[in-house]
Amino acid sequence: MLTSIDVGHNQLDEEAALSIVRAVRPRDQMTSLGLASCKISPTGAAEIAEYVRGSAVLTVLDLQHNDLKAAAETALKAAAKGRAAPLALQV
Repeated sequence: MLTSIDVGHNQLDEEAALSIVRAVRPRDQMTSLGLASCKISPTGAAEIAEYVRGSAVLTVLDLQHNDLKAAAETALKAAAKGRAAPLALQV
C-alpha cells in the first residue's frame, strides 16, 4: 500500500498534481504528499485544503514553490489547524 509520494520538482502541472490528490483522497492512506513546484494555483490549493481537512492520516504536505497567494496559504493553514492529527505543512 502506497502511503507516501513526492512528485515535486518533476515538471508536473496543476492538473497532474490534482489528479494525484483526487486519486488518493477516497482511500485516505497517504501520510506524506510532496507537490512542490507543481504550478498549483489558489484554486487548486482550495481543493487540496478540502483534502487536508478530511484526511485522518496525512501528516506531511509540501506545497513549496507553487503559485499560491496569501489567501490560499491561509485556507491551507486553517484546514491543517482543524485536524485531529498534526500536519507538517510547507508552503
